[in-house]
Amino acid sequence: MVVTAYVRTCEGCTGVVASGVERDPRALVVAASKHWPFGTCLEAVIDQRWQRLVVEDRGGAIDKRNELDLLVATEDEARAWGRQSIPVRYCQLSIHR
Repeated sequence: MVVTAYVRTCEGCTGVVASGVERDPRALVVAASKHWPFGTCLEAVIDQRWQRLVVEDRGGAIDKRNELDLLVATEDEARAWGRQSIPVRYCQLSIHR
């Protein structure tokens, strides 16, 4: 999949993403088109290892199933990541209470 890094830097932005959850700054959040329901569990190769991602946000410019946006903490991280084609697969999401 093609994955593009993005950062929220707008004035008045909160940590709440489109799914309504508060974004944990340490968690990897992925934005996708409406083709992917919120809560979809994906794994992607990031920093040379498989990491779990959960669709929690919407990418306004994404209209294809094979594109994702990865929310990162800083503009420097977003620039360093840029746009990459990486392996992505479905995963099972386990919920612990």
